[in-house]
Amino acid sequence: MASRRNLVIAALAIVGVALAVIVFSGGSDDEAPEPDVPADTPNLTGERLKACIDDTGLSAVGGPDARAGGPTFEVIVTGDGGGPVALIGVYPDAYAAKADLPDVETNLKRATGNNGDSAAEQFGVVNVVWIPNPPTDAAREAVLGCLPEP
Repeated sequence: MASRRNLVIAALAIVGVALAVIVFSGGSDDEAPEPDVPADTPNLTGERLKACIDDTGLSAVGGPDARAGGPTFEVIVTGDGGGPVALIGVYPDAYAAKADLPDVETNLKRATGNNGDSAAEQFGVVNVVWIPNPPTDAAREAVLGCLPEP
């Protein structure tokens, strides 16, 4: 039985990664100016975010994303049953996150068929896609409690 559960969790993680790639596909390089921060800041923020989410009882997987125009670090959050809770894109700065949010929303609508089961929000240097929308209060509280200060 554990083997089947592991297969289901792995399949959900693959679906989450695919959705993250679609949703956070990024725009052109000229949408946001180059940030004046160290290049590893989003990666450090992303790693801290993953560790914090893991400490809440939810699971977080992800890593750096080298595609231009999108987030520099992506995190997929799953609940204790293995189902998706949120997709998080970490950006170099709040300006870049805000600039990419319309593309995230457009890609989300395209990926989900605009059925209202998902929603995107910006919180400082991160964009969060909630799956399902709305998330449970406990899942939302856990994720929001781990986000970096705006």
